[in-house]
Amino acid sequence: MRTKRIIGFILCLALCAAVFSGCGKSESGAGGVVTFTVSDPGNDVGIHTSIQNKYLLNEDYLSATEYAIGQLELSYPVPVTLDWSVSGADGKAKSYVVKLSESEDMSGAKEYETEYNTIQIYNLKVGTTYYWTVDATFAAGKGEDKTKTTYTSSPRSFTISSDCPRNLQVDGVTNFRDEGGWPTESGRVVKQGLIFRCGTISDGTPDEIHERVTKEGKVTMLEELGVKSELDLRMEENGENGKITQSVLGKKVNYYNCPMSYDGNILEINAPEIKAAFDVFANKDNYPIFFHCAIGTDRTGCVGFLLLGLLGVSEENLYRDYMFSNYGLIWGSRDGSAITNYVDRLQKFGGERLSDRIRNYLLSIGMTDAQLDTIVEIMLGK
Repeated sequence: MRTKRIIGFILCLALCAAVFSGCGKSESGAGGVVTFTVSDPGNDVGIHTSIQNKYLLNEDYLSATEYAIGQLELSYPVPVTLDWSVSGADGKAKSYVVKLSESEDMSGAKEYETEYNTIQIYNLKVGTTYYWTVDATFAAGKGEDKTKTTYTSSPRSFTISSDCPRNLQVDGVTNFRDEGGWPTESGRVVKQGLIFRCGTISDGTPDEIHERVTKEGKVTMLEELGVKSELDLRMEENGENGKITQSVLGKKVNYYNCPMSYDGNILEINAPEIKAAFDVFANKDNYPIFFHCAIGTDRTGCVGFLLLGLLGVSEENLYRDYMFSNYGLIWGSRDGSAITNYVDRLQKFGGERLSDRIRNYLLSIGMTDAQLDTIVEIMLGK
């Protein structure tokens, strides 16, 4: 009787192990049951550094210069760290492949290969739930008898905090962030991954162009962010943009130069250039787009203000998007006076809301309702 009870207990344990596998804690494979122990980042994963959060959590949206004054590179985000361990497999772990998707069925997953049982992933979208699995490949034996076996974990998930801005790490480039992620007055959220703003990716003279963006940064922009168009707001007549005629990212990237002056009332003296910039935004074939001036603050800040304001982002968040540039290496601090000036000067264009006044301003410089509706549809959806 005692022997039967022991056998029954063993069978019960085996059944529990099988159920455990179905719950996503263990995965069966050659050599028995393999157990994955994985990290759980949680449902409110932050991408901002502690010094960035001090400003973003401060109710005073003009307080950015209490924490950053544009003299250091402080604009990069923090990565999301994923780690895991595998037990019960034969042999030694040879490699791991982390698959990351925005879909629960893991469709369209991006793959990250590593030799270690941990990985740091940058530039994830705010307010977004991600699903991930790990493929662990083990090698056993030697020579001709060497075998490889791959085990796959069950999917796990985590959610990135919705706090904006979605600042990005692009090696060699300061002040880089997504214009998406912000909530709007319509209740919709500006789509991410479509329009980015940043400091310059190159400088120099016509005789010698210096690329600030590194090889790694180019991979991020071209392969990860998938940029198709560069909108350069620097002037050509004074050689500010090195008189380049194509993007340093390569011929496949559309290059548009809309040379804006940074002296005086930017909205009035740059009306033709602002119109040309919004013509670029109104062309669906140009997306994803990144736009910049020299440091990505003043002229870039003006275009970003008009774009997000047109979409219905709140006045407070327009200030925050502008003031966050103080975390970039911009060689001097910025207060909110530029945004205040834009808000005041737009009063004469009429409209109940700021978004109405911005639309009326853009119409006054030559944009059409159809073009502006196209931009809104691209960035917010129908």
